[in-house]
Amino acid sequence: MNTGSGPSPFALPNLQATFPGPFPANAHADTVEKHLLRWIAERNLPVPPAGLQTLCGITSQGIARAFPAADLVLQRCFS
Repeated sequence: MNTGSGPSPFALPNLQATFPGPFPANAHADTVEKHLLRWIAERNLPVPPAGLQTLCGITSQGIARAFPAADLVLQRCFS
């Protein structure tokens, strides 16, 4: 058991060669994030503020990197 007072007993693998970055991002990522925030607010979904920021950031940035050449209409379909 690791108590936090020393190094972890497990070394994390170096994945830089497997997932070289930075990945290209779509220019509409911030707009998609704002749309998703409005969508959740309109539906009064019970998401805590910290969870809301994390969800929207992960979703919009993930879509922006999965579809870097998509237009704004296509990206809104995923949010």
